[in-house]
Order: sequence, then structure tokens, then C-alpha cells
Amino acid sequence: MHFHILPAVLATALTPGLFGAQEPLSLHDALARAQTQNPELKAMRERASASISRGEATRKQNLPRAGVLLTAERTDNAASVFAHKLNAGEFSSEDFEIARLNAPGALSHLGTSLFVEVPVDIAGRVGLAADGQAAGNRAFAQNIREAESALRLHVTEAYFGAVLARQEVEATEKALLAAKSREQVTQERFAEGLALQADVLRVRARRRSREADLASHRADFAVAQAMLARLMGSPDGAAFDLTDLLDPQSSSDTLDAWKARAEIERPALIASQEHRTAAGLALRLEEKSSWPELAAQARLMDDRTSFSGGGRSWAIGATLRWNVFDATRGKRVAAALADERATAEDERATHDRVRYEVESTYRRLVAAQERLTAARGGALEGREALRVVQERRTQGLATLTDELETEAAAFAAELEEINAARNAVLAEAALKRAAGHTLGSPMQ
Repeated sequence: MHFHILPAVLATALTPGLFGAQEPLSLHDALARAQTQNPELKAMRERASASISRGEATRKQNLPRAGVLLTAERTDNAASVFAHKLNAGEFSSEDFEIARLNAPGALSHLGTSLFVEVPVDIAGRVGLAADGQAAGNRAFAQNIREAESALRLHVTEAYFGAVLARQEVEATEKALLAAKSREQVTQERFAEGLALQADVLRVRARRRSREADLASHRADFAVAQAMLARLMGSPDGAAFDLTDLLDPQSSSDTLDAWKARAEIERPALIASQEHRTAAGLALRLEEKSSWPELAAQARLMDDRTSFSGGGRSWAIGATLRWNVFDATRGKRVAAALADERATAEDERATHDRVRYEVESTYRRLVAAQERLTAARGGALEGREALRVVQERRTQGLATLTDELETEAAAFAAELEEINAARNAVLAEAALKRAAGHTLGSPMQ
């Protein structure tokens, strides 16, 4: 059922400066805005995008690479001059003279090479590295889902925290009006000699107490509004007319059913599994670091000592690099193995934490629903009891003390009913979040 204290018209009339001329905002809209505008969440998505691009770059390391190498120099180094002239096809018989061989003149050389290199990943290291990064990216995506879930819970808490504070303001406004009226009547009775000075002081103290309560609830409302705006990424000073009311729902699902749902849907669990997969691939990658590296190459070269003429040559071949001894290899493998064991323990710890979260939030929901059942109807009963006491007092059958005590009890019952409804709504939201359900969408 919709749980509210006063009609919206009365709320607007009582507090026009607090609730008037504001943008209507439902919980669904608040969640949608936070999903797209929250800066922390947007930053996480950008980092995930960068990580995906790096993974794609790693996977493409097996593709051929083509390029151009251009060298220009002027030198009188004997070996370089000899080679440049020979490669350019400009060597002559005079260049064989001993004096010119030993002390050639300075020579300008321009060398251009077009090359194609094809890595041959015989150990599959590139594939392992790319698969490891892909697993890490999948874990990153699940961490984003986890962050989105936490954000949606915070938005729900802030939204209904503001709704609670607004309803407390409305209830306190009503109590303050009653306290002011009682104070005026008592002062009039005192002036007529029908009430004591002590009575005036007591009702005045009650009015001041309600004024203090109102200031506190208004501050709570402003703080909740500010928190909601921050979570949604709204500009400073944004304020909203919250249109959804506290509407606790009941669920017949058992604790085991909630735990089973969490095992399948909770992003943190899926992320921990992906982290373990990535650690296993990183271990395999380090274990294959002893394999040789092979690359096939093709090169087309142009050498010239002037802008005209010149000589062209080509070469094809392969390079094999094999680090037979690497003193760091064993330690890197040991570190990767320790990382894999750590991720296994992380996965176990995440399972334990999620199960605890589900169980604790389930117990809180049960308690909150029982509290709401006990509190429901208390506000109506309190108002009726106060009405009866006030009538009896006008007839001389009840005292001011009776009225003040009954008013305090009725006011407390009204606030208790509001708080109980809020706690039930938030306990339900916390349980859904713990089980991996997306807040704001229907339960599947």
C-alpha cells in the first residue's frame, strides 16, 4: 500500500519554500540518471574501454607489421664509405686504391628500406596474453556491474531518506501547528485565571521542542536531497519533488532461494571467477617464457649517394631468439603461481562475503517487516486517542498532562510508522542488491 502521512496538497501548503517549484523525480528516473551521469561510474566505464583496447592491441601482435626505414648520413668512415658505394652500385676501380680505401673522402648516403615482419608465435604466448587480458576485461565489466548495483542502492537509500525526512517534516509541521494552538489556548486560559503559569511553561516548552524537531527534519531533508543530487551527477543546488512514496513489498522467497540467486547473478562472484581465470592464463604465459621467439622478415632496400642512380637489393629470412638462461624466470613463475592461489582464495572469500550479505540482509528484512507490522496503524490510533483525550479535557475529565503525554505518544507512533516503512523498503533493496538483482527492475 502507499504509505503517507498527509496529502500532497497540505504538504505544499505547509512548506512552500521547501517543496514548491521543483522538478518531479521518480525513483526510476533517479536510478536512470545516476546510471548515466554519475562521474565515478563514467570514469570506470572509460577505464574499461581503455583496457579493452589494450587487449585488442595485444591480440593483433601476431599480425604482419610493415614499415619504412629511412637513414641519411654523411661520413668518411672507411668501412661505411666502402659499403655505401658498393650498395649504391657506384664502386669503381679507382676506389680500390690503397690510399682511398684507407682514407676515403666524406660521402653522403641515403638509404631507404621497406620491410615486412611476420611474428610466428610458436609458443602461443600472444594468445595467452590476449586471453588473460580478455578475462581481466570481463572481470572489469562485472566490477562495473557491482559498482552500478552499489550506486543504485545508495540512490534508493538517499531517495527514500529524503522521502522519510519530508514526511517527518510534514508530521512535525502538523504537530507544531497543534502545539501553537494549544499554547495560545493555554495562555488565554491563564489570562482568565483558569490555568497555571506552569501549564503555560509546559506547553511553551512543547512548542519549542517541536520547532527544534522541525529544524532537524528540514536539515535531514536538505542533506538527503544534496546526496541524491551528487549520486545522480546533478549540478550543485539541484532540488527535486520526489513523487514515489514509501511502499514496502513482501516476498515469500526463502533464504536458500536468495542465496541460490546470488550464486548465479551477483557480479562480484562472476568477477572473482574471471580474475582466477586471468591468473591461470598469466601462469601459463610465464611457464612458456622459455620458448624461443621466431619472426619471418622481408626487406627491400634502396641505397644511393646522390639523388640519381642508386642501387636496390632485397633480403628475406627469419630471426630466432632463444633465451636459454634467464635467472628471473623461476621467480616470475613462482610469483604467477602465488597470484593464482591468491585469486582462488579471493574467490572463496567473495563467496563467503556474498552469502553473509544475503543472510544478514534477509534477517534485517524479516525484522523490518515485523517492525512495520507492529507499527502499522499506530499513527491513526494515536490521533484518535489524542482526539478523545482533548474532548475529555474540555469536559474536565482529563488533565493537561494527559493531553501532552498522549500527544507525545501519538507523534512518536506517527514517526515510528514512517521509519518502519522506510526500513522495510531499504532492507528489501539491500537484499536484492546482495542477491545480484538490478534495483529498479522487476524481479525475474
